[in-house]
Amino acid sequence: FTITDLSEDNRVTTGQIAMSYEESSTIISVDKAMPMTDDLGKTQNDYFEFSVTSKATTNENDNIGVTLSYDIILEELAIEEGKQKIPDNYLMVYLSKVEGTVEKLLRMDFINQLKNDTSDTTMNLYKQINVHKNGNNEIVTKYRLRAWISSEADIPGDLFESERQYKFAININSDNETLRHETKPLVEVIKNQGVVSEGDGLYMSTETNDNSPTYYYKGRDVNNVVYFGGYTWRIIRINEDGSIRLISTKTFKRKTPLQDEPTNEVEAIKAMYYSNDINKEYLEEWFNERLAQYDDKVVVGKYCEQAKVRDYDFDDDINYFGKAEMINIDDYTPNYKCADDGNGYGELSLKIGLISIDEVMLAGVDIFKNAFCQEEDMGCNGNELYNAYATQSYLPHVIFTMSPLASYQYIDIDSYYDNYHSDVWAYFANAYGFGFQVHVSPAPQLAPVINLSSTVNVVKGIGTVNDPFIIE
Repeated sequence: FTITDLSEDNRVTTGQIAMSYEESSTIISVDKAMPMTDDLGKTQNDYFEFSVTSKATTNENDNIGVTLSYDIILEELAIEEGKQKIPDNYLMVYLSKVEGTVEKLLRMDFINQLKNDTSDTTMNLYKQINVHKNGNNEIVTKYRLRAWISSEADIPGDLFESERQYKFAININSDNETLRHETKPLVEVIKNQGVVSEGDGLYMSTETNDNSPTYYYKGRDVNNVVYFGGYTWRIIRINEDGSIRLISTKTFKRKTPLQDEPTNEVEAIKAMYYSNDINKEYLEEWFNERLAQYDDKVVVGKYCEQAKVRDYDFDDDINYFGKAEMINIDDYTPNYKCADDGNGYGELSLKIGLISIDEVMLAGVDIFKNAFCQEEDMGCNGNELYNAYATQSYLPHVIFTMSPLASYQYIDIDSYYDNYHSDVWAYFANAYGFGFQVHVSPAPQLAPVINLSSTVNVVKGIGTVNDPFIIE
């Protein structure tokens, strides 16, 4: 990318935060660029460098201090006349913090993943939290921003037949009031919301492997929003060991399996499970690129890929489930227990994974109610059904779970031989009320799930969308 002239489009919105630029400009223009790999983009010497200073007066004996936060905002600008805009789903941005001679990744995402629900042009790239105490009155943070057209994207061959451009400005926004308070453990803050027995809110269950309590959120109107590692998350629950399970509010497409489809029963059963899916590796790569620097806060968690629930009229003459004894969903009561399902699959210890079908149901999603009743010729109206369950859960819209449904095996009657084929089925959940099973395809999205240490602290926030919990 190239740097163009300094512009009044860049601004700082508070007197307590000062912004300075090593460059002579604050407008970034991606112009006449060709795709490059992400590995090359992250290390390129063409970057935009800037510093942000926060100031607050404290004395040497002040152990509580003053908390100041600011957002680094990207704002899309109009491109030059005669040029076409580079689609934002091809553009990767990479923000790092410079500490001495070391760069620490803060955020790496496609532009379209940064855009929020209320603006097509303003993107919140990162939120920085500075705590001034014990006489530390000035904190200077140096940043570097890189941008490139990622060759990892599915770029059409005719993209560069015309001259294309993408322009954006960097703004710093810090309109929050100065905060002075002690940090509190997130676990304590969650529990202080109080347990409810009906409606939306925080619930408690001992339906776990060792009967230890777990505290989970259910419903749509819940204060469980967390900002951590440059991303916004929702709290699923406090796990039995005290760690806190989060699910990302941002979702992205799964990778379509690269391996050949299963050709026998053993391979088909194996393909049902997350452990054997290419997206396990995909999520782990995503974690290592974006969140590995928070290793002291993200802990190994217990995930469940046990095959537990079935909800389809499967032919009894075909083995869809291997040795797993699956329960019809109409007769199933969700819980937080996990065990070997008979096929050798059950509990996993991972840094990152996906939500389970039980966690989806306990979050308030009716996973099967009227699942197949979506067409008018089936006696119901899909729009009415959508509206009826529009406020069930806080979960992201249409996401994959880790829970398998079945392997669906059939004979290819169009071939000269009785070739054995298989499709793999998995649940996905619609957070707006009804969930149902489909053949695994690129349609639903991946929503990463991580677990924070039981010792993480909150420096500000009340858990709402507009005022999320901010992790220290």
